Amino acid sequence: MNIFIRNQDNDLFKYLSDEDMAKLMSLCEKRSLKAGEVIYPRDVAAVLIVQSGRLSRYSAAGIKGGNVYPGELDLEAGLFSSDIPDYYLKAGGPVEILLCPYEVIENIPEPKPRAQIQAALNDSLCLKIAQMTHKNHDEDAY
Repeated sequence: MNIFIRNQDNDLFKYLSDEDMAKLMSLCEKRSLKAGEVIYPRDVAAVLIVQSGRLSRYSAAGIKGGNVYPGELDLEAGLFSSDIPDYYLKAGGPVEILLCPYEVIENIPEPKPRAQIQAALNDSLCLKIAQMTHKNHDEDAY
């Protein structure tokens, strides 16, 4: 699998064929959020994908830690650990999301799509680590 070939505009499905993506999406839930609506990771056992709009990520203390934009995902850490960090996501206006249950992802029967989803999840987690470790670095210093 060449992880540099991206088939979809959605981070979770980016390596899947159109057919595999359609199968997986049929098992996910679409949801509309109103401005100011909040999602707590501990209440959702699914990977969240923003389809339109923007969600902001806040710590339990209310400190903004970033945004989640269309195509990006969040809540994927719950696939790997039951110890979910205490934060929340807040809609910055009308937002359309797709919730792909952990159970669906964990039970993908075919090896290739399962590996492609795992690669996409790894990409997302690595990007978040890079963003956290470079958060306060001055770009002009390099």
